[in-house]
Amino acid sequence: MSQYNTQDKVDDPSKIKVVKIGLASPKDIIFNSSGEVKKPETINYRTFKPEKEGLFCARIFGPVKDWECLCGKYKRQKHRNITCEKCGVQVTLSKERRKRTGHIKLADPVAHIWFMKSLPSRIGNLLDVSLRNLENVLYCEAFMISELNEEVVKERAEEYAAKYDTCRKEKELPKVELEELKAHRDLLKNLAVGVIISEDEHYLLDEIFSDTPDVIKAGMGGRVISDRLKNMDIAGEVQKLRQQLRDIALDPLSAANQRRFTKRLKVLEAFLGPDGEVSRDHRPEYMMLEVIPVIPPDLRPLVPLDGGRFATSDLNDLYRRVINRNNRLRKLNELAAPEIIIRNERRMLQESVDALFDNGRRGKTFSGPNKRPLRSLSDMLKGKNGRFRQNLLGKRVDYSGRSVIVVGPELRLHQCGLPKRMALELFKPFIYHKLQKKELAKTIKDAKKAVESKDDKVWDILDEVIKEHPVMLNRAPTLHRLGIQAFEPILTEGKAINLHPLVCSAFNADFDGDQMAVHLPLSIEAQIEARVLMMSTNNILSPADGRPIILPSQDIVLGIYYMTRARRGSKGEGRMFSSIAEVQAAYDNNEVHLQAPISVRLDIHNFERYIADTLGDLGETHFIFGVDKTRRIYSTFHIHRGQINQVKNSSMEIDVAGLGMLSVGGPGYEPMDGCEVHLQLLRVEEEVQNYDDKINFASVLYSQDNDKKDSLSALSTGSEGVTALEVLNGTYEPSHLVGHGIQISWRARCYTVRGRVIANIDVECAMEDDKPVLDVRMSSAVRVQVLAEAIKVLREKYKDRLNVVSAPAGILGYRGQVAWEARKYITNTTVGRVLFYSIVPKQIPFHHVDKDLGKKALGNVIDLCYRECGSKDAVLFADAVMGMGFSMSTRAGISICIDDMKIPDSKREIIQRAEEEVLKYQSRFNNGYLTENEKYNHVVDLWTNTTNTVAQNLIKEISVESFELQDGTIVEGPSFNSIYMMVDSGARGSQTQIRQLAGMRGLMSKPNGEIIETPITANFREGLSVLQYFTSTHGARKGLADTALKTANSGYLTRRLVDVVQDVIITGDDCGTEAGIQYDLLVFKEKKSGLEEKILGRFLAEDIPAPIGDGVLLHRGEMLDEWNVNKIMQADIQHVKLRSVLRCEMGWGICAKCYGRDLARGRIVNVGEAIGVIAAQSIGEPGTQLTMRTFHIGGAAQGG
Repeated sequence: MSQYNTQDKVDDPSKIKVVKIGLASPKDIIFNSSGEVKKPETINYRTFKPEKEGLFCARIFGPVKDWECLCGKYKRQKHRNITCEKCGVQVTLSKERRKRTGHIKLADPVAHIWFMKSLPSRIGNLLDVSLRNLENVLYCEAFMISELNEEVVKERAEEYAAKYDTCRKEKELPKVELEELKAHRDLLKNLAVGVIISEDEHYLLDEIFSDTPDVIKAGMGGRVISDRLKNMDIAGEVQKLRQQLRDIALDPLSAANQRRFTKRLKVLEAFLGPDGEVSRDHRPEYMMLEVIPVIPPDLRPLVPLDGGRFATSDLNDLYRRVINRNNRLRKLNELAAPEIIIRNERRMLQESVDALFDNGRRGKTFSGPNKRPLRSLSDMLKGKNGRFRQNLLGKRVDYSGRSVIVVGPELRLHQCGLPKRMALELFKPFIYHKLQKKELAKTIKDAKKAVESKDDKVWDILDEVIKEHPVMLNRAPTLHRLGIQAFEPILTEGKAINLHPLVCSAFNADFDGDQMAVHLPLSIEAQIEARVLMMSTNNILSPADGRPIILPSQDIVLGIYYMTRARRGSKGEGRMFSSIAEVQAAYDNNEVHLQAPISVRLDIHNFERYIADTLGDLGETHFIFGVDKTRRIYSTFHIHRGQINQVKNSSMEIDVAGLGMLSVGGPGYEPMDGCEVHLQLLRVEEEVQNYDDKINFASVLYSQDNDKKDSLSALSTGSEGVTALEVLNGTYEPSHLVGHGIQISWRARCYTVRGRVIANIDVECAMEDDKPVLDVRMSSAVRVQVLAEAIKVLREKYKDRLNVVSAPAGILGYRGQVAWEARKYITNTTVGRVLFYSIVPKQIPFHHVDKDLGKKALGNVIDLCYRECGSKDAVLFADAVMGMGFSMSTRAGISICIDDMKIPDSKREIIQRAEEEVLKYQSRFNNGYLTENEKYNHVVDLWTNTTNTVAQNLIKEISVESFELQDGTIVEGPSFNSIYMMVDSGARGSQTQIRQLAGMRGLMSKPNGEIIETPITANFREGLSVLQYFTSTHGARKGLADTALKTANSGYLTRRLVDVVQDVIITGDDCGTEAGIQYDLLVFKEKKSGLEEKILGRFLAEDIPAPIGDGVLLHRGEMLDEWNVNKIMQADIQHVKLRSVLRCEMGWGICAKCYGRDLARGRIVNVGEAIGVIAAQSIGEPGTQLTMRTFHIGGAAQGG
């Protein structure tokens, strides 16, 4: 705290560029002090006036009352700055008592505990002394040699060494005396300045040098340490240490010594200035305190209580202890008291100063009258409730409020409900201004009266003022940036804040009594920032993983899941509708049940997107990069019955094209069979032969082999295949040679079954030994190009009609085996799914919602909506989902009934068998065939398997239900059991909880994590016995106890992470580096781990070559968006080199291209983004949530 005189006034604080913190010298402390505190007294309890020279002295710290001295001689402002000659108090403002410091001069130097006790000990490192030895000297338990006459000591050491050698050889002395002589010799041998010796050794030295008393000087306490620090040659020690480190580098015998020297060198160099000399402002002896500052009295107040008692700050007690002991030591020194008493007083002074700066750091903690540890200066500064975090960083702000939150399902995503009374208080200045502007109030005073009386005109003005004026809502703990978001306020009656249900996951809020704070952005700039950056509609993606964070949950999920389920035998099953509007009308008129299976004709609104989504990337390059597999993959190709039925029911002429390949071979690959495609089409043709007048079949086949016989023999699977191939008159025809070796261009022709050519493709191919060589990638590209052209021709020719384009999965290497292209098409679905599709943006194909929509599937639809349709449509869709979900969950009337918890009939038998097995293990153990550990492991495994079996039987029983069809037939289908639906949809609960409700609780764990051998065979429906209940609570209690402890640790982890990375920001667009990290994509594919998530949003560090030819698939510097990632997946690329923050070459910070996409916004990151803090929050937030989550399974042992 040196370098700056606190008495000086700083005219313009903005001109302060640097704040320098260093060691304060005694002179600095005295210079900044207003006087010395000599007495421990605070105030006179009779007159209630501060005692002179005490801890509250008015002469030192300033007057108690404004413009009045202590004795009352000078009063009022006219005597400003006059110092009273009677009481010595300056006439000024009483707030000086918050600024002026005092000081205490110590009778003996003491060590500052921060520099002595903090690891590594700074004083210990400087003196090259261990912390234990340093403490022994400071607390007067050992001596440190400060001076010695080296010649005399050396002479005496040689004398004792010679004497010892002589006596040992001649055996003149008894063994005990010989040992004493040896101790004398060893002691003298190791003597040097700075060596620490015990009291016994000091006594020995006095005996040895009794004839020459001034040879050795040794001392204990702070004075000897202070003198050693003053006399240290820091520059010389630095040179010596550097030389020692160089020597160790040449001969690395001891790594421990190297670490010790490095630590010491770091501390020593901190005291050297730029010129290599010790800085005058920061000398090492300043770590020893000769003067202690006394903080202003109003920062450690003495407050009168009722009944004449006083409440005082703990610091006053600590200062009083220091002053008392200091005064006593000074008196003892003056009286020349015995050394033992002075030594004891020095130790007590050191301990009292330690307690003042950091109580409890060393030794006994000083406590107050109620046995509570006293809060020291360190305690006032550090931690969550310290001066910095509580008062300086966490100040209370005006224009803010706080209230309980309740659900607001009628709100839009960008809105929140604000209580009218709270809004009136928050927007007061704006209301005053508007009242004056509209001349409804002449002065501010009139406006205040109108607001206080709550006139009708005030509410009208309030409606105007809050319009498009965002407010910010914050829920503690704010673990990530989505913990504070902006909303447009809607005025509500009552006293609670209304919150939109979809933002609860971002805030981690629920409606069981949670509170939230409201803050009002005042300036136009603040309002724009809140609207653009913090509005909830602009924060729908999580910064951690880029997935939507406005995910529906609980009731909403349950409602959507219920409406998208199919129920056999329900009213209206099998009916056909021509449009969504027809289905809606039928449902509104109660003609069909919500879950009835129906057929409906749907429009495909985004035709090109639909085709690309189903068949892969045809639009831009006509490439679909497939993965070659063996022929077995093609045997699964079929057109299923439902599609045939749709073909039959269609009112238009239909073209069915089967796209296959005759043979694609490569090194180590079997020939692939494309005849299967043709054969399957023939089978379909037979099934729908009655409709032959409106169905045209074509099988598009192609081959790469030049020798037709080999090709046919390898591919023939029956007479139909041979017949089909007979019409092909040579599939490849050599056309010309290309330079650089023999390169032959092959023409691949696509044929229909009847031999008509529908497409020609030229492809280059290498030749070896007059035979074509096509590697896997080449063959993949050949057939993909042919396929793309064939589909293009068919689509163009029959674009106005319904087409079925079918192909084996291996050809496309993409999603479905069968693609349906149409302007309108008929599909089998349910009423609920069609109604749900009515709120889905039209760019999303129907097949994304044509399934049971649980929580995960619903999240995927919202994610797809954001990617395809943008933020606005995604927000509108999410709001519509919420409304429909609440509506449908209300109509569903799903509740929990005890009969929903069906106990499996097989449970009793399964448990009985397990108990018999346990008895066998016990018998084998009793007979010595099993050890205790083996028996324990067997029993635990047995009960784990038993519990799982019971759980599986339970899930099987409640997940299947029987339905009666309209013709009276009984069929089985997925159950509508309430509890099963809640778990299956992801709305609430888990299978573990179902198991405990209706199966068996199973094995419990002890507080130490060990599994209790005896399981709880009962479940919650049956009820637990007293013993089972005790076993159950035994492990569960620890989970609840751990929550509080782990939450604190997790929050501390987040704080440390943020502290480390807070200066990691985006400082430029592109550092221009060519370095990157190579990713082996095959590893991800084998592990089936998220490859797309790993590479999505990153920039390429080098080009990716095309699988065929010399072209480039993706260029260096391109960002891997969803489209480009799909290209890589289809091309079967094995390695990619990506830019990485680990290889960024920016001088400071990270460049945007090495970082990649801003996951929260779906575009390249902006310059200035604090990516380090975002990363820290992304790690810390889920960690805290995991520990805060209540231990729902209640001690049940996991895994098995």
